[in-house]
Amino acid sequence: MLGRLLGFTTRIINPEKLLNTVTGKENIFESSPFDEHTRQIISKSQVPVGILVDKGFSDFDQVFIPVLEEQDVFLIHYAQKLIHNTGAQVTIADTYDILKRNDAARERIRFIEQKAPNHIALNSAAAITPKASKDAT
Repeated sequence: MLGRLLGFTTRIINPEKLLNTVTGKENIFESSPFDEHTRQIISKSQVPVGILVDKGFSDFDQVFIPVLEEQDVFLIHYAQKLIHNTGAQVTIADTYDILKRNDAARERIRFIEQKAPNHIALNSAAAITPKASKDAT
């Protein structure tokens, strides 16, 4: 009980939280499913952060990766890791032909195809819509 009270008190008196509240970066009564440590990591990160909330997630064998801009090309590296570690089948949507114009990305995809045939597919014809992403997985 005392720990909870102290934890609650330190959240209210936390100078950084108070400053973020005053500057409008954070809501003082904000409710979050994440603990203070996780929220701090997210707020201090200089890059986009994704969080997987495991609600009975057991396995995946099909993965859909949209490449919407040049900065998304790095995702091919993670597709390769997924294929290597889990044997997943990965579909990469290249609607805007970003990968077709990137020689290094094309080479990496060819390398993955040679190492794990039928585990990576490049789809450049389909538009990325919620229905298309659902059908791909």
